[in-house]
Amino acid sequence: MKWQYLEAYSSVKVEGKLNKSGHRILTLNGQEYKLSEGLNFLGQRGWELVAVHSLDEAHGGEFSRIRSLTYLYIFKRSLVE
Repeated sequence: MKWQYLEAYSSVKVEGKLNKSGHRILTLNGQEYKLSEGLNFLGQRGWELVAVHSLDEAHGGEFSRIRSLTYLYIFKRSLVE
């Protein structure tokens, strides 16, 4: 079986007064989705989540900013032959 892979990044989108509220988003082809909406969108199109990696080096490895870490989500689906 052959597979097709997709990479998507998840980060925190900060909003509200004084940037005190926010939610995690998933970015797919330049489009932002709330995380749960993005995961549902991909799942309905046959994508299976296979791995999640934290990208702490994006913030110089500062673990104090764990809330704002970016994550790489890797998905796969079978390639129709």
